[in-house]
Amino acid sequence: MCGIAGIVGPNARLDVRKMAATLIHRGPDAGGFYDGDAVSLAARRLRIIDVAGPDQPLFNEDGTVVAVFNGEIYNYRELRKFLESKGHVFRTGGDTEVIVHLYEEFGDECVHALRGMFAFAIWDGRHRRLLIARDRIGIKPLYFAETNGSFVFASELKAVTASGRVPSDLDADALEFYLALQYVPAPLTLLRRVRKLEPGHTLSWHDGVARIRRYWDIVLDSAEPRKRWRVVADDFHRSLVDAVQSHQVSDVPIGVLLSGGIDSSAVAALARRDGERLQTFTIGFDQAPEVGELKQARVVAQKPGCEHHEVTPGAGLADRLPQIMWQLDEAVADAAAIPTYFICEFASRHVKVVMSGEGGDEVLGGYPRYRWLALADRARQAGIIPSMRSWGALPWTAPRSLRHVRTLVDDQPLERKHLDWIGNFPPAERSRVLVETRPTRRAELVETFIRDLITRSAARDVASALMYVDFKTWLPDNVLTKIDRMSMAVSIEARVPYLDHQLVEFAAAMPGHWKMRRAGRKWLLRDAVRQHLPSSSRWRRKRAFLTPVSSWLRHDLHDFTRSLLGGKRCVERGLLNGTRVRELLDEHQAGRADHGQALWNLISLELWLQQNTDAPALAAAHY
Repeated sequence: MCGIAGIVGPNARLDVRKMAATLIHRGPDAGGFYDGDAVSLAARRLRIIDVAGPDQPLFNEDGTVVAVFNGEIYNYRELRKFLESKGHVFRTGGDTEVIVHLYEEFGDECVHALRGMFAFAIWDGRHRRLLIARDRIGIKPLYFAETNGSFVFASELKAVTASGRVPSDLDADALEFYLALQYVPAPLTLLRRVRKLEPGHTLSWHDGVARIRRYWDIVLDSAEPRKRWRVVADDFHRSLVDAVQSHQVSDVPIGVLLSGGIDSSAVAALARRDGERLQTFTIGFDQAPEVGELKQARVVAQKPGCEHHEVTPGAGLADRLPQIMWQLDEAVADAAAIPTYFICEFASRHVKVVMSGEGGDEVLGGYPRYRWLALADRARQAGIIPSMRSWGALPWTAPRSLRHVRTLVDDQPLERKHLDWIGNFPPAERSRVLVETRPTRRAELVETFIRDLITRSAARDVASALMYVDFKTWLPDNVLTKIDRMSMAVSIEARVPYLDHQLVEFAAAMPGHWKMRRAGRKWLLRDAVRQHLPSSSRWRRKRAFLTPVSSWLRHDLHDFTRSLLGGKRCVERGLLNGTRVRELLDEHQAGRADHGQALWNLISLELWLQQNTDAPALAAAHY
């Protein structure tokens, strides 16, 4: 696990070292550089595999190909044997050098052989060509910018800006996405000149020209629909066990982030470490004990061979919030980043690698809205639900449950239903909270983007279409961004077995009705762990992990929020409508409405702006 950075262009050496300095948390164990003719590469290393081996960058036999790599390749031993049979000579025992020799053998197509999470860069000195690549799912991040004839890339956004070569002007379209979704989907970032390399894509830079190519996508509903349930269930069980076991390749201790839900519980139940106790970690909240899942996690952790740990964050969140948001790197308004940071910080005292249950819902159709919107679609087609568009729109402040009911019965396109269900600021409210008058075109950007993804999915049913949308947006740009940054902030590696690409391909190929079987309660997963978990854990009804953000904003973070959103820097920037922001704060504090998520969206945005566009160099020195 590492942080990587590089520049192709003149006078790159010193700028790349500035970039690498912002990535030390991703690789505190070692750092290395390569300086060639108009190219410099950097890597920070967290030693997980081949701990005593040499550090990056790593080279081929004659030094003409050099690579820097962030991630883990779980099938590197098998690949090494194949490459040695082809005559390649290895100098290390780790996985990075495998990528070097695979590139020699297959060129850009080497990505197809890799099983794991990765973001890497290869400089081919023979052809003066750079290749960067990101794993199929988007588990590992990669940012880039083209500026003044140079190409800049890095594992984090803050490292790209640390180069000093990229202006910090805001992308108005990306801001529209952020307010609507609470994150910015790839390839956009909030900086107009910086982009994210999309999952499953490569980018080559040669003679000043960038070429981006998609090498992977999920294919839905391609399996034989008449297979017997038992055959499908047994095949899934084998795939899941293989994924969990493959993700345990490590030369250092491994733990599991355990919520008590079925996803992480299954990972803990299937994990095995010969001669080593499995460490499990759970977080709860003392100010809202009904929110945590400590009791359920304890039941799962009673499995023989587990050593269970619990942490309850104390007071002082306002003091630590700016630092946590700095480490989050992008503006991601998911308050679950806070407990994720604290549990990773606690786990880092015991292990250097953790596995978690991220991706289970997206892969297996676990979100209730998939089921409800699919049922409503079938009922409408059967004439059971009449059109109710004439009722008019519900106010933004209406209870979420009431708005969900309205979404189910409303006769609207699927992309609009999706946004009504999961969206944050609707278009009218976005225009109220921003000072600038937004062009009408921008209000349609988000809806058009989601509609294009639904079309691209070629899904046969509503549930599959929605899973595809989440897989391309919410999963990489919110969920995986959160777990990557919060684990790397405390220098531990997070692994996500449900997002092993072979398991993902197996689940995606299943017809939608298999994933929605028995009311869409991830029946395949519950069946797969029937001999490993007690019934109370297997059949526990799904409940979202609810971070008590609304309570925080009325108590612990109330003064901090008013000071931040009403402060001089926010006011002088002139981006947010101060009057509307105060109304949201007052309504929330008085209990007239729950604006917890909306306010968290604005808090995250303002902190990000202060740290990344106002004075990024000062922010980097401070945090």
